[in-house]
Amino acid sequence: MYLFFLIFDMHFYKLLFWIDVEGFILQEGFMLDELYKFFLSFVHNPVLLPLIIIGYIWLDRRIFFHAASILLLGMLVNGALKYTFRIPLSPSIGKTGFAFPSGHMQTSVTFYGWIFDFTNKYIIKAGIIVIFFGMGLALMHFNYHDMIDVLGGIACAIFLIILYKYLLKKYGDEKLSLISIIISTLLILYIYAVDGIRGHSFMAYYSLIGFSISEILLKNRQVDLNNTYKIIATLFCILLLYTSYSFIKIPSDKIFISEIKWVIISSAMSLSTYIAGLIQKKFYKISGDEI
Repeated sequence: MYLFFLIFDMHFYKLLFWIDVEGFILQEGFMLDELYKFFLSFVHNPVLLPLIIIGYIWLDRRIFFHAASILLLGMLVNGALKYTFRIPLSPSIGKTGFAFPSGHMQTSVTFYGWIFDFTNKYIIKAGIIVIFFGMGLALMHFNYHDMIDVLGGIACAIFLIILYKYLLKKYGDEKLSLISIIISTLLILYIYAVDGIRGHSFMAYYSLIGFSISEILLKNRQVDLNNTYKIIATLFCILLLYTSYSFIKIPSDKIFISEIKWVIISSAMSLSTYIAGLIQKKFYKISGDEI
């Protein structure tokens, strides 16, 4: 499967940047830009966060917990690699930073690749392949990355997934969470040593810590919610995310202190599921029914 993705993306350069849809030629320009922006949105928070919440509460808690964990860990791995290779972004986009490996491509393959591996639904697998395909084209279309950057992101993501799955099989869920925290701590120290710390690095680091520890302590995989209480958990989660993000402010000019808020924010999913489970248990106990 992983080899397929790598070979699949190596043929991007052969594609023409136009699409014939019922006689309408969609050429490079506004429409094509919007199409590629659509594909890029799949690794942005407005898409990723709802997917993680819905997946964690409604679909499969274990799969989406690890999908979120490997996503956050991958962000730190990507930062460490970029600061190691220090290949600058194209001057044409007017931004500073490093290009190799592509963070968008690595994030896409890491998160959606994890889901690809654990779903048996072919329509979902097909949709994920389309996302990979569109993501790679979009990154090159906007000159954010070249082919080498994109392939580097794919290769890093594949390696990360293989390693994570191996460690998960060998050590289990809780021990892997602790291992991930240790690895992420080493990565954040490395990034700080070579180039200082950017805000998104600490966001990923503290989010991984908060999500992992809350999941270990609350043991949510033992909670089996019915649909009514999944709705309650979802509403709780949205409320906790909004209030914690809006009102938790840690005044400090030191970013490693000010970003600690993400430990609390990232625990919202686990905490909301746990609270909904307690309410469900209490309700069934009062009514005398079995859960």
